[in-house]
Amino acid sequence: MPDLTLSSATIRGIIAKARAFDARIEAASPARAAGSNGAGAADYFSDPTYQALTASLDRLSEDAGIEVLALAWLGRGDFAPAQWTEAVAQARQQGTRHLAEYLTTIPLLGDYLEAGLAAFVAPAEAAMAVGENDD
Repeated sequence: MPDLTLSSATIRGIIAKARAFDARIEAASPARAAGSNGAGAADYFSDPTYQALTASLDRLSEDAGIEVLALAWLGRGDFAPAQWTEAVAQARQQGTRHLAEYLTTIPLLGDYLEAGLAAFVAPAEAAMAVGENDD
């Protein structure tokens, strides 16, 4: 499996912001956080956690955005780690024009990104990448 072009700091920041947004949604709408139809990201446009996450996603290069999208799909189980090339190809086909809007509609995005990242690195490195082993 190829190395990610995303830096550890970039993915760590996106995962942290996605988790903060996930927690905000869970507190406001447990049904949506659990994956059922409930309040959507559009209900949170003025929320600082939403704005921080979307700003980080909007700043990504096209290639980095494609990797984030593919990582989310990998972590969600849409693709197996051995299908990384296919996940990236499909993400490239979908494009990144509305990446932030799309990703913020995925319940548990932070968890999916972490799971996708874990497919690339050893467990200790994955934990460090999301800040669990930081001092």
